[in-house]
Amino acid sequence: MAHFWEVSHHMVVRSPRQVRGEQPQPGFSAGCCNRPFIEEVSAVTQPPRSSLRDVILTGLMVIAVSCAVVVTYSVWQARNRGVTGDATIEVSRRRWSQLTARGQRIGKADAAVQVVEFTDFECPFCKQFHADYWPQLVSKYGANLSLRVHHYPLPAHPHAYSAARAVECAGAAGKFEEMFVALGQAEGALNDSVLAALQASIGVAEDHRFVDCWATTTNSSIEADRRLATDIGLTGTPTLIINGTRLRGLPSYVVIDSIVATKLAEVRQ
Repeated sequence: MAHFWEVSHHMVVRSPRQVRGEQPQPGFSAGCCNRPFIEEVSAVTQPPRSSLRDVILTGLMVIAVSCAVVVTYSVWQARNRGVTGDATIEVSRRRWSQLTARGQRIGKADAAVQVVEFTDFECPFCKQFHADYWPQLVSKYGANLSLRVHHYPLPAHPHAYSAARAVECAGAAGKFEEMFVALGQAEGALNDSVLAALQASIGVAEDHRFVDCWATTTNSSIEADRRLATDIGLTGTPTLIINGTRLRGLPSYVVIDSIVATKLAEVRQ
């Protein structure tokens, strides 16, 4: 890139002492520690037209890229993080009954606060909820809280459907929660070898109920959850619905804790 300005002659730099006719102090150069004065600058020439055009085009490209980054981040934040206020909507009683009538459950059926989650086990925000938020909520609210899990494996995550099958089949063997926790704590991709190791670690690999379920590559429960997700207009994971209040994206733990506390207080009134 060409320089903005081209100087055709040299410039003389003098210190304030030299301008006043004083000698510089020993050990200091003319421009050191004293603000220099520019005594003479030769004629300055304008850059060539081609260079100016390149500068303008580069500036426009930088602006366009910056705008694209801002828009992309805003969309990502709205879809994946969530906030309170207009990011929560109420579902109908009929829909809420439909959501809580089926699917695997962690916790008591008559818990005062019931959380329904549509999840993808390879979604990083789902993993954050499973491994971080949910244990804190259970520790705080105990038997007052339950989680109903529905599956919504996204096409972008190659192992999400297999992970959903693994947890459903573990449920058939009576160990849904154990596999749910193991998947939340697993590191890296949930490929076949990782899933096999998790199956062995919770003791279902040789259980005939698990083996029979695992032999079927298409799981009817997962497919039913997918249809339900489409029916209610889901666009991403996780989607949390707490006693009928649907959250968009994953808010902070503080926000979720506040909603749970509010719902619990409403039930106790």
